[in-house]
Amino acid sequence: MQRYVVMILLLLLLVVSCNRQGYRDNTDPYAKLKPDSITRIIKDHILKIDKLRYSNPDSALKLIGEAEKLSKTLIASNKEDLTNKGYRYLGESLNFKGVTNTGLGNYEEALLLHREALKIYKKIGYERGIGNSYNDIGLAYMQMGQYTNAIENFYKFLEISKKIGFLHGEGQAYNNIGIIYFYREEYEDALGFYQKHYQTANELDNIAEKTYALNNIGEVYDILGDFDKAVDCFTKGIALSDSANNSYMKAYLLGNLGQVEQKQNNFETAKAHYEQSLELREQVNDKEGISLILNKISALHLQTNNEKKAVDYAKQALTVAKEHNVLQEIKNAYHNLYNALEKQHKYKEALHYHTLFKTFSDSLFDNARNKEIAEIEVQYQTREKENQIALQKELIIRGNILRNSLIAGVLLLLITSFLIYRSYRKKKETNLIISEKNHKLTRANEKISTQNEYINQQKEMLEQQNVKLQMSEASLQKLNQTKDRFFSILAHDMKTPLISFKKISGSLEKNIETIPKDQLQYYISQLNQSASNVVNLFNNLLQWSVTQTKKDIYNPVKINASETVNHCTSLLGSALNEKKITVKNTLDEEEWVYADKNMIATVFRNLLSNAIKFTPEEGTITIASEEKEGIFQYSVSDSGPGLSEEDQKKLFRIDVKNKDIGNDPDKKGTGLGLILCQEFIKQHGQKIWVSGKPDKGCTFSFTLEKFS
Repeated sequence: MQRYVVMILLLLLLVVSCNRQGYRDNTDPYAKLKPDSITRIIKDHILKIDKLRYSNPDSALKLIGEAEKLSKTLIASNKEDLTNKGYRYLGESLNFKGVTNTGLGNYEEALLLHREALKIYKKIGYERGIGNSYNDIGLAYMQMGQYTNAIENFYKFLEISKKIGFLHGEGQAYNNIGIIYFYREEYEDALGFYQKHYQTANELDNIAEKTYALNNIGEVYDILGDFDKAVDCFTKGIALSDSANNSYMKAYLLGNLGQVEQKQNNFETAKAHYEQSLELREQVNDKEGISLILNKISALHLQTNNEKKAVDYAKQALTVAKEHNVLQEIKNAYHNLYNALEKQHKYKEALHYHTLFKTFSDSLFDNARNKEIAEIEVQYQTREKENQIALQKELIIRGNILRNSLIAGVLLLLITSFLIYRSYRKKKETNLIISEKNHKLTRANEKISTQNEYINQQKEMLEQQNVKLQMSEASLQKLNQTKDRFFSILAHDMKTPLISFKKISGSLEKNIETIPKDQLQYYISQLNQSASNVVNLFNNLLQWSVTQTKKDIYNPVKINASETVNHCTSLLGSALNEKKITVKNTLDEEEWVYADKNMIATVFRNLLSNAIKFTPEEGTITIASEEKEGIFQYSVSDSGPGLSEEDQKKLFRIDVKNKDIGNDPDKKGTGLGLILCQEFIKQHGQKIWVSGKPDKGCTFSFTLEKFS
């Protein structure tokens, strides 16, 4: 029995010795300082931290670490005293550290720090600190885009601020809740909370808060279209910022005021406000604000049709935005350049910037989706870290239990057995908890996978939209070429016969009495020819425009091809007689086709007119047909100079100028007649083409369905 007692005493001495040794190893460099000195150092650190956390976060974090150690030293002086200021300073240090991490994008770390501070404040019952912790947690969630969690914590902050009469905190809560509603585009609710923020700022006579609240209220009125109220808010805010000498806020308000004036078409006033804002932003070296205002001025010049200045300002904005990686303003600058250059008809440059704008927009979309994924991962990692902390605490507890079980087991075997049994039960429960948490983590992974699938679907939709946009752009370019071709036809081909008509009629007016009869007859013939050319051109233009606007009515019936050719030949008889041209119509009189009578008459008439134009005097035009499997192939052949293979490929195209075809400038028309023929034959579901060789004439052929 004595041996057991000795062993028990030795074990107890060993445990006590180890514990004392542990305390000696954990020396505290601030332990020798008096509490008043420690408090003074902490206060000095907190003042410096408040100034450095935005401008120099690394230095701020270093000072926060020292303040945290000093606070723990102050707590260690009297742990049992819950009024100990060390607890408050420790909570404040943790919250400062969390806010700094939020600014750096370390949201997971920030949330853990704020929750630790919250536990400390709840332990000592410090309501002000509890409210501040809820506010800081809400701000972290807001930056993560988790608006539901954010607004829940802001309401808790509001409730505590009202309870303790903390009016400034109440105003902060109103503002933060308003921001959440603004982000959700619930503007009426946002307006209500912004106005409550202004009321609290007014009660406190806090100029900075009043200015900020007026700007937020003005932005909501601007979105809701109540421009008079928006202007009133921005103007009051500018006056307050002047009284407080706050150049940054004044620049921001001037930019918003200019935006409202621009929407009301008060362009000169808007421009003046933008320029004042730009000058102030340059003074405070606000690069992001500078690029934003330069883009706004560019858009203003674009709206007032001053494309040159719009391009200049957009390029300046692009330079600043690229230097400082302001992604949204890079995108806006590309968009302004695309629109301005398109208005200047610089389509190649415009297309370049449009491509950059589209590519950059897709990139921003991908970044936004990646941010969503990152936020989900942060939530997952936060839960995982919380699980790890809980598990570590559980392990510490278990270690303490095992240690105490060992000491108590030396004293009493029965107690040791009981503790072992309880430890076994605890382990089983812990495993069950871990299993449940793993199940939750698995579900989180599945959710991330679903999000990835959704993102891929969105990306495919954007790619399809991009293809449609490119097709639309190609169609617009084709329509633009068609438009230019029509203007060319009207400007050139109508001008020549009209000028000829004017000159001949003018000469007849002046010399009618002195002109010999045979010469008078010649002039009258020339006048008739000019008028015929204009009429033919107008007919072709009219018929072609009808086909393009789809107002024509395709009405196929049974028609006799030979009779149609004879009718067209009789209409062109004067031109044939003048050049003594012979027309050989070899078509069978019983040759019937299924076609639109007016369309086919127009086709034969245009092909005959072309043949007459290029056939020399006393030449021959041959009209022939050939039947193959229920299809008639018709051909109109002339004995003119013919065309090269290269020129033949240019026919039937609206985008090719007729002056680029052939070598005889006196025998070039608009080319519209052949395009009209092509349109009509296409409506019949058939085809038309040209063949021949230089100096051997041309043959225009087309097919029609035989009537049965």
